[in-house]
Amino acid sequence: MSEKRFKASIYKKIMVKSSGYCVKINCIDRPKFLYEIKDAKVLTSSGVYNIGNDFIYVDTMEHNNNEGKLIRIESGDRNSYFTLAPDFSNILEITGKFSTLIELMSRSFEWKHLILEPTCALNYIKCYERDLSKLVDVYVNKNFKDFDNLENYDFILTEKTNSDSSGQIIFDGEILETNNYIVKFIRRPTFDKFTVNLDSKINNVTFGVPYGYYYTPDIISRYILDNRKYDIHFKIIKMEHFLYLKLLNDVSWLDDCDEGYTENDILMKVYGF
Repeated sequence: MSEKRFKASIYKKIMVKSSGYCVKINCIDRPKFLYEIKDAKVLTSSGVYNIGNDFIYVDTMEHNNNEGKLIRIESGDRNSYFTLAPDFSNILEITGKFSTLIELMSRSFEWKHLILEPTCALNYIKCYERDLSKLVDVYVNKNFKDFDNLENYDFILTEKTNSDSSGQIIFDGEILETNNYIVKFIRRPTFDKFTVNLDSKINNVTFGVPYGYYYTPDIISRYILDNRKYDIHFKIIKMEHFLYLKLLNDVSWLDDCDEGYTENDILMKVYGF
């Protein structure tokens, strides 16, 4: 049995037991609340055991089709839907919704691994393949309590297994497609259809959404390759930022060095204000 004990001033005497793991908070034995979680391993990401007034929250949840479910808890100053109550009673609701999400994922028998990260700027699902295994990453905002309802997500991002070379970005009102990605919008965007013919200087465009400790305000980052072409990393912080893809038809406004551009930087360089 792997066991970790924590001292926390805002939590009662709690014991959470799962397969081969035990988390004890403010107790060695005789807890006020004992939770037996049968179908998931509960691990901790924290190396600090006297956590004082910090919150305890669900850090990530993972499901491997071969090894079952895993829940990682952490401590810090985060307060959100994923923060565990002083008696830990809501851990069952959160893990129950995670089980529902796994069941709802289309053709779940095909994918090998699903991970949920609850600190993202937007609510979206990413599907991709690595080493011939199909994987799913689910990113949600920390207050997104309805994460088990697929209709409430913003979009599904699918990486193409074989990229094309059309040099275009096309949004038909429901689906946005690039050389490397297909973005299917679940919640229809407010902007109209558009087509972008990428500047010939652009080698590749990759997508990202900031989350957790990796949050930075840059929307567009440009990297200059040896052949003087550009790899563009495009980071969506809110849905309207997809419109900035239109600016990739002519990238003469970019400076001749590797750097990132915030929304204010882009508005200043392109529109002069």
